[in-house]
Amino acid sequence: RVYGRPVKFAGNPVLRPETADEINAPQNACALPKGGGLWWDAARGVFRLWYEMGWCHVIGVAESADGVSWRRVCRAELPDGLKPDSWSVLPDPGCADPSRRWKMFLRSPGPSKPADLLASPDGIRWTKICETGACGDRSSAFYNPFRRKWVLSLRSFWGEWGKGGFRSRHYCEADDFFGFGTWERKMDA
Repeated sequence: RVYGRPVKFAGNPVLRPETADEINAPQNACALPKGGGLWWDAARGVFRLWYEMGWCHVIGVAESADGVSWRRVCRAELPDGLKPDSWSVLPDPGCADPSRRWKMFLRSPGPSKPADLLASPDGIRWTKICETGACGDRSSAFYNPFRRKWVLSLRSFWGEWGKGGFRSRHYCEADDFFGFGTWERKMDA
């Protein structure tokens, strides 16, 4: 075996707050890939990044041919009233419906509440398809290729806050991204 010696890229971070949405206010300036997703889009021949512009509530889309030099494309267009706090963007290249090629799990800020499941033909213009049951912030979604299942990893809470309760995770699987349905048990944030 030959071991290499990685060298940190001197140009980090590759995205810095530059636009009005990213600067937002001096104490909240960021171009933050905290949720979203970074995917190779073979149809377009570029890496695509969904990131948070400023602190909460605006999703930006950037593209790169090499993963180092990024071009800001636009803001994602979400249905009225939806604001991201915890969110995941996922490609579905085998989807038979081209209007649902991209999927998004989006939970708005606030206490325990349902998350929204959205679809998009291009990763920019989003349509709400359905809601999940209540979940906490820092919840996310992914696709498990080994089990061929869509997965939700949900922040939850067991017991009463401040009285011996504890934080936990719930793991939900579905064959169809929009097939999670809702659940009744209240999970506090």
